[in-house]
Amino acid sequence: MHDIDPEFERRRHRRLRPSHPCELLTDAQRHVGTMLEISRSGGYVRTEARLRPGQRVRVRFAEREQLAVVVHARGVPRSLSFALQGGVGLRWVAAHAH
Repeated sequence: MHDIDPEFERRRHRRLRPSHPCELLTDAQRHVGTMLEISRSGGYVRTEARLRPGQRVRVRFAEREQLAVVVHARGVPRSLSFALQGGVGLRWVAAHAH
């Protein structure tokens, strides 16, 4: 795998590729996934969960929990799930006191 030339990199923060198991928690459900990329501003989770952009989730991984919003979702038709895997791009958000 080749690194992206820093001149062309659009991300604000360097991404790490930890490949940690994780959980995505919504108000109604718990989904499993694998954290494939993580940075100070967000991450990418490989998952079969059907989440939508703008949806808030709690992400549990590496013995911590972080609130996030889904910024993009890559769904895969069930007929192709044997060959492809979907996932969600996340942006971390600060918890606000109510």
